[in-house]
Amino acid sequence: MRLEYLILAILALGFYETSIKAYIKEKKNREFVENNLEIGSKVTTDKGIVGEVVKIDGEDVILITGSVDNHSYIRLLKKEISNIIS
Repeated sequence: MRLEYLILAILALGFYETSIKAYIKEKKNREFVENNLEIGSKVTTDKGIVGEVVKIDGEDVILITGSVDNHSYIRLLKKEISNIIS
């Protein structure tokens, strides 16, 4: 009977490690991006696009990406930015 409780405790700990802890880490990262995003920041998006912030308008962000002679502007939401590079 005690072995079942031990297995249940191990499964509960595994669940915490894989889902709840990852959620807390993602939430902290999201707050960091929200608080430190500014014009000129180099960022990556959830989909892997790398660009530089040229305008912030509320929840919208405009990125410039590409090479110097072939660049593109992309409009996306702040929540789609996953990381600030510099």
